[in-house]
Amino acid sequence: MGRKPASSKKLTMTAVITDHPEELEYIAGKYPKNTRLPPEERAEALNELKYHSSDDKVRRSVLSDVMATDPKIKAVVADKSAKQVSGKKLYRDTADVLLYDVMSDKDVRADPGGVAVIFDEHNSLKAGSTKEAVNKAAERHGVKLAEPGRTAASIEMPALQAADFPAGAVGAKYNPNPETGINNPDDFRKIRSKTKVRHVKSKR
Repeated sequence: MGRKPASSKKLTMTAVITDHPEELEYIAGKYPKNTRLPPEERAEALNELKYHSSDDKVRRSVLSDVMATDPKIKAVVADKSAKQVSGKKLYRDTADVLLYDVMSDKDVRADPGGVAVIFDEHNSLKAGSTKEAVNKAAERHGVKLAEPGRTAASIEMPALQAADFPAGAVGAKYNPNPETGINNPDDFRKIRSKTKVRHVKSKR
């Protein structure tokens, strides 16, 4: 699970539901990293595959590969215009809505082996609060957990790197930047058939 991007008008948070996280790991290892960056900046960049640091060819290839694994994609779009709402509260509220949508999915609820819920690390999500939120959502919907909910650094977890691309495509859809071309809303077309988007208003 993750969100895109930080300096946007809309907060978007996305979850990729898959039975085959190992396929996402394989996808993340197939492609060159930081291809959107100038050559002189690549040596200093993190050795991590990310949507916003990848060029259009890599983005669309990764999105096609992720779609070929037959995932379900849940996304929440929240308006950041309410000035009275802190960024951390908006992030946590949006995460709660996304958790509700994930845990209420019929395939997640029916998984006999249990599910693992892993959030991409963010300073608005503390490890303890994430575990508690996941446990509550699982109990509410009768979902069996294979492990406690947790956060992880995407640089250490390639499956999260692959999942960043649907997250990036959703972010680009709702925060387009046609002047620079960095956020291309056309990328969302590649994932639209597998993606369910919920729009929410900020709570004061």
